[in-house]
Amino acid sequence: MQKKPNRSGDAAELRRRAEVRMREHHRSTVPPRTDADTQRLVHELQVHQIELEMQNVELQGARDQMEAMLEKLTDLYDFAPVGYFSLDEQGRIMEVNLAGAALLGVDRSQLINRRLQQFLAPTSRPIFQAFLEKVFAEPGKQICEASLVTKNGTPSWVDFQATAAGSLRSEQKWCRVAVSDITALKRADETQRHMEAQVAANRELKQEIVQRKEAEKALKKSERYSRQLLAESVGLQKRLQHLSHQVLQAQEDERKRISRELHDDIAQVLTAISFHLAVLKKESEPNGKNVKRKIAQTQRLVERSVDIVHQFALTLHKHGRVRRWLGFD
Repeated sequence: MQKKPNRSGDAAELRRRAEVRMREHHRSTVPPRTDADTQRLVHELQVHQIELEMQNVELQGARDQMEAMLEKLTDLYDFAPVGYFSLDEQGRIMEVNLAGAALLGVDRSQLINRRLQQFLAPTSRPIFQAFLEKVFAEPGKQICEASLVTKNGTPSWVDFQATAAGSLRSEQKWCRVAVSDITALKRADETQRHMEAQVAANRELKQEIVQRKEAEKALKKSERYSRQLLAESVGLQKRLQHLSHQVLQAQEDERKRISRELHDDIAQVLTAISFHLAVLKKESEPNGKNVKRKIAQTQRLVERSVDIVHQFALTLHKHGRVRRWLGFD
């Protein structure tokens, strides 16, 4: 910041320099012969004239310096890399630099007294309105992000940073707003999210590949187990066939046993018949009744023998049919 000049010291320095220049002027010229009062008055006038000339030169230099500084500040304001807006409480544009006008795609002269909200996307207008109310309600810098829709319809994302301001000459409230284009940053974030999504998808794909490989291993293991079960079933079938043979063999053995037992029973019955017939032969003449009784007993034994033989034949017949059905005969 430029220091304020010390006017009393500058005036004394200015008078001293004027007097020095006046003395140098008197050395080069011969003063007219006048009385003391006239000479003093002329001296004062000449010194004052020189002071005015020097002040004029300094004022001209100060004005040139101020104009240069104003031009520099104007360039800095207009050609800043971000947009600068001065807004009132309704969001009307009071001032805007060239960068801000370029962001909106509208000539700067056509933006004054227009509301900034009309250049925002409909979804961003409530957000900006709440942001603007917060700027005038709370101290300090406020920040928000919104989407702009320019005159050519191109959407872009911008960052708003605002601080409330005021003027001693006016009671109107206004704020300074710096607007930065963050479209590239948003796109980079979107690209980053897309890349992260792709990485996550690749990770899921790798997991799916691992799961498929595990499923293939499980399928191969299941196929081996199925083949093992098939082999075991074939072995079981062979064992069942062997068991069937054993059962049939047991049945055949039972047949033989029955046959033997039947043969033995018949032999015993026939022996008994033979014995009773022998007794009958001896006792037939003395007592006729007794002979009849013995004959009846012998007949019953014979009938019993016939039944045993019949059952024996039936049993053997059934066993023969079973063997023929199983294909052994």
